[in-house]
Amino acid sequence: MVTPEGHAPAGGESLDWSATTRKRLRDMGRRAGFVVAEPFVPPVLSASYEQICRLWAAHPRYTIDPKARKVSEMNRAADFYTESQIDLAWLMPVPQALPAFLTELFRMDPCLGDHSGLFPDLWTSTAVVTFELESSSGKHAGGGLLNLSAYGTLGIAVTPNEKIAGAVKAALKTYQPTLGLRNVHVRIVA
Repeated sequence: MVTPEGHAPAGGESLDWSATTRKRLRDMGRRAGFVVAEPFVPPVLSASYEQICRLWAAHPRYTIDPKARKVSEMNRAADFYTESQIDLAWLMPVPQALPAFLTELFRMDPCLGDHSGLFPDLWTSTAVVTFELESSSGKHAGGGLLNLSAYGTLGIAVTPNEKIAGAVKAALKTYQPTLGLRNVHVRIVA
């Protein structure tokens, strides 16, 4: 099962509002019976990168910044993908039969293991609710909305006031026509 590594907030931990809100969300999640992860880094990113490395073993893995004229090797998932650190997640363990079923399915059809994007050993819990605490709006808030939608069943952007909530809702409204994000909501926690 995915378990939290302690409390290492992804950002904004110096704000009183953020610290209070994080504690409140942690307590609510635990009381409801969830495993609380803070921050929540979706394990599928590392697993996907490792799968790519296996499949493309002979291919060079590097990136080029043409402006800086710099070549950088990609040696870890965070070099290949933009690492997603969701502020807080409420995780629910799944029955042990699910990863066992997927393992058996992959044994029967090995192609699924190489090309499906499913990783049986990661199916130990599911992120039921993911939270991004947004004390301002901007590029980070937009990325946070996308992460909430992709990695949680229900994503909630939490803001401290109506002004910031309005700006985050505007970003959400911008993304929804093309990217969906129907499972993401904005809430004010003062």
